[in-house]
Amino acid sequence: MPGQRRDLETQTEKGLGFLRDGAGSTSDLLIIALLILFLAVVSFLHYTTGPQFHEYHSFHRALYHLPVIFAAFRFGIKGGVITALAASLLYAPYLFWLREQASPLVLDVLLLNFVGWATGFLVEGERRQRRAYQGLFLQHRDALQDLALRSQTLEKMHQELQTRVAEKGRLEEQVRQADRLAALGRMAAGLAHEIRNPAGIIKTTAQLLQKEFPNPELEEYIRVIVAEADRLNRILSDFLDFARPKKPERTLLDINELLEESVAIMERYLSERKVEVVKEYSPGPLLVLADGNQLKQVFFNLMMNAAEAMPGGGRIFVRTSSDGDRVRLDLRDTGQGIVPADRERIFEPFFTTKEGGTGLGLAVAHRIIDLHAGIITVQSEPGLGSTFTIRLPAKQGLG
Repeated sequence: MPGQRRDLETQTEKGLGFLRDGAGSTSDLLIIALLILFLAVVSFLHYTTGPQFHEYHSFHRALYHLPVIFAAFRFGIKGGVITALAASLLYAPYLFWLREQASPLVLDVLLLNFVGWATGFLVEGERRQRRAYQGLFLQHRDALQDLALRSQTLEKMHQELQTRVAEKGRLEEQVRQADRLAALGRMAAGLAHEIRNPAGIIKTTAQLLQKEFPNPELEEYIRVIVAEADRLNRILSDFLDFARPKKPERTLLDINELLEESVAIMERYLSERKVEVVKEYSPGPLLVLADGNQLKQVFFNLMMNAAEAMPGGGRIFVRTSSDGDRVRLDLRDTGQGIVPADRERIFEPFFTTKEGGTGLGLAVAHRIIDLHAGIITVQSEPGLGSTFTIRLPAKQGLG
């Protein structure tokens, strides 16, 4: 830091044109030579001008002040005093020559020496004051730099704090979501058991009625009863899958291969709805310890939801990548998107915006990913499609 201060002081002096102390550089030697030459020329004029020309001699004496003042400004007290003494020595023979009139001339010589000393004294005082001001400036500059660094540090800490607060809020919301899912799951399990048996009896009775008492007028009604009983059974199965999901049977899987199998199974369903799948898999294997059947169920739900969001057809982009210690899957569609109010509730059980939907598909997907210690999130804007992102722990040493 002291070296930086000295460098800045030197640069400031040069930039502002301040006079420097001391001699020794090429420019200083040139100035000294010019001062000597100036003194010699003035002395020559003195000695070559007749004594009767008093006005010229007064002018010549005044000229001695110029090099004295300049030397004082350039080299300080030493420069002013030495130059004044040199001028006095050069002028001394002339005083001896006019010794009858020497008294007022001696006063001029004394005044010349005083001017050299006084000018040098003032110049050095100004330089000391300037250096003091520069020292204060450097101190304030260092303090401002330190303050700027502290401000940047505080800004980074503030940003990190905001990030952590946002992350904390997200995690708390996930915990609340898990609590809601657990409570509703227990309720769904109880209801499913209570409803499944009567529903099965209704279906069986309708089928027996159709077989034992065939009646063309009742045929359509019986068909509706059986179809709705089957639909109710499917809903109850979803309830049970959500309420009491099986513990994952983990095996080492490549997420790319699992996705490829899932897309192949869904290919006919998607092609009938004019939906194209664009695959952007990671070039290397992305290994996870997971239940392949449960993850396929998640992928099926996401792709079916994406297809339903594009009634006129569209594209599903499936991308996999490594994300630190996690494997990342992004499934993006070009559909209608989700409004913000619905986006906040999309993983809640029984919440649906589709006619005839159970509201359990994404809730089940969320539960499965949660059982795999993973995270599932959604980003969506109305009219711009939706992107579901799944992050699963990567197998140790890979990904």
